[in-house]
Amino acid sequence: MIKKKTLYLYLLKEIFGALLIGIFIFSFVILTNRLIRLMDMVVNKGVSIWDVVNMILFLLPSSLVFTIPMSFLLAVLIVLGRLSADGELTTLKASGISLYQMLPPFVITGIVCFFITLFSTLFLFPQANYALRNLIFHIIKGRAEAAIQEKVFNDDFRGLVLYVNEVSSHTLKGIFLVDTRQAGRPTIIIAKRGRILSDPDSLQVVLSLKDGTIHRNTKQDMRYQLISFDSYDMNLSGEEAKYSKKRVKKFKEMTLKELLALYKDTKIKKEKFIKLKTELNKRFSFPFACLVFGILGVALGFQRKRGSKSYSFMLSLVIILVYYLLLSIGESFGERGLLPPGLGIWLPNIVLGILGLYLLQKAQREATFFPVDFLESKTGSLLKSLKERIRR
Repeated sequence: MIKKKTLYLYLLKEIFGALLIGIFIFSFVILTNRLIRLMDMVVNKGVSIWDVVNMILFLLPSSLVFTIPMSFLLAVLIVLGRLSADGELTTLKASGISLYQMLPPFVITGIVCFFITLFSTLFLFPQANYALRNLIFHIIKGRAEAAIQEKVFNDDFRGLVLYVNEVSSHTLKGIFLVDTRQAGRPTIIIAKRGRILSDPDSLQVVLSLKDGTIHRNTKQDMRYQLISFDSYDMNLSGEEAKYSKKRVKKFKEMTLKELLALYKDTKIKKEKFIKLKTELNKRFSFPFACLVFGILGVALGFQRKRGSKSYSFMLSLVIILVYYLLLSIGESFGERGLLPPGLGIWLPNIVLGILGLYLLQKAQREATFFPVDFLESKTGSLLKSLKERIRR
């Protein structure tokens, strides 16, 4: 007779081991593109290794919001797949242990993942995003004037090419600037003088230009625009913007308290209010995805006939793709007013949650689900053909 305590400890060990591996893999995949850009900043832009390490640490909470639910799903499928392949599931069923009796370790892990993800979305995520923007501001501030050299075309600022004829006492003279940050709307700015200004309150590094002209050609209507100005401010770290003395946080940088305070503001515009409701619902819907993925993973795992890790990985990718496809549709419908913003964000949890509960009942009755059998058979034949090609 198998002791439940021993079984539960064994399953918890297996699940947490696979969970940590999944978090590492998914985090690495998500951060790969940014890591390449960060390494480029070290090699070509002169950013210190310490600043890059801090950037990576600030990027981790935003990735954990996505990687923890995905990793939990993968861990459940891998563990149940291995138990199925080794015949342990059959042994457990023969010993009188039902599917529901094996659920506690998966439920415990799912709850732990839920609270870690919730803590990340409510506290770590906004603070890390704001700290990252602060760090980028200080890097740009420290490099802005040092990077600008006389009679050299400078492209250190993304989407900008800057030429300065003379640098004297923090004043730039004879400025030629090409701005390609707006697609299909390249802009050339010529100014007699300018200065680099930084404001820690608004987190902006601004190139303040004086006495110049703006030359712009739009591809849509093929019109050439010429604008003269006495003063023109350009944000070097983002789109062109006015120099502001007021610190403005983005929704992703706000804590739950700040979001709720803004939610009560009756003067907020409708479009901004919809985005605010969307952000608020995301803070709770992503952690809840851990529980949805857990139910779906257990239900699919107990219907498995094969135990290959490759199949587990592919199945988890299919589920994740469906989840974010539904999320994209729901968010789009919410922005257009076709669905309430909250319902749009919770749409994938509702759909996959209902599907997971349905499949869980079928798994308890040991009934098969045709789409799973079809996907498993196709995946098995695909992996088999790939192995044969590799051997050749």
